[in-house]
Amino acid sequence: MNNQFSSNQKVTVLPTPDAVVHAAVDVKSTEQTQSPTSQVTGTDASERARAGRGAVLSALEYASYVDAAESVQGLPELFKAVDYRADELSHSYRSTACSRIRLDLRDITRDWQIHTQNDLDDLLGVVAAELVNKMNHQKRHSINRTENNRLQTLADKAAADYKVIADGYIQQYLLRKRFSEPEVQELLQMVADNKLGFVRSVVGDSIDVQAVRASIGTDWKAAVGEWASTTTQAGACSFSTGATDNVDGTSFIVQVRPRGKWILSVWSDGAWYPLQASPAALSDALSDRAVIDSIREAQTKPRPVTGDIFMDELQYEY
Repeated sequence: MNNQFSSNQKVTVLPTPDAVVHAAVDVKSTEQTQSPTSQVTGTDASERARAGRGAVLSALEYASYVDAAESVQGLPELFKAVDYRADELSHSYRSTACSRIRLDLRDITRDWQIHTQNDLDDLLGVVAAELVNKMNHQKRHSINRTENNRLQTLADKAAADYKVIADGYIQQYLLRKRFSEPEVQELLQMVADNKLGFVRSVVGDSIDVQAVRASIGTDWKAAVGEWASTTTQAGACSFSTGATDNVDGTSFIVQVRPRGKWILSVWSDGAWYPLQASPAALSDALSDRAVIDSIREAQTKPRPVTGDIFMDELQYEY
């Protein structure tokens, strides 16, 4: 959505609710309503400004008393800026920076000549524009950070949800390594019927029966395809067969990108070796794999052992 102001668009700045107490002040008409010799203290003006949270408007109002004075005796006392407490500011360091800011401003403005309210208003406008733009950039950064965190949370949840399916697929694979297909189907039916205790007594502790149950009726490839087609954030999910009988388990990772891209890889010899990919990510997977194969060939290493859990579909694409 385009919300940028064009160069010739007029912008009306309304007073904030906190500054409404000062909104009715007409600095041009002050000469007619104030006595040239009336004394206004800087402390009184600061207290009124603090109550109404209208520091700049109060300064302009105070300048009208200076402008209306016709003698030295008619000039008000020096204006005292509003000092907010640390707990009233978004960052506490600002409450301790006032003295340094005053010294810097006195140095910068040492040779400035300010004779009219227009002079003051013009200079305050320059300072205000810089600060408002800084606030704008800070707000933009905050909004972007919040949105990025939201998207990352969604990506993390999608990865966690997919890991349930992937872990279950691995456990069903391990189940089929130990039992015949008719026995596996019977065990899966008992898991679906919530006879988990009996199944555990049959398969032992080497099979995660709860993971099997969570993945019944799902297909790992269809699930990752749906994840990749709906996500707007890159994500990844790793899973493993686990170590058994003093043998390290085999690790896998599914890397997902928006617009239907996903690549399944196996960890082999210190690198992720692509095995399967969606049509949208096929060229990327083949490119990654070609680099690894080239390095291994230069090192006179054979093609990595990829196991039989996931078919090496990319070997047929060369």
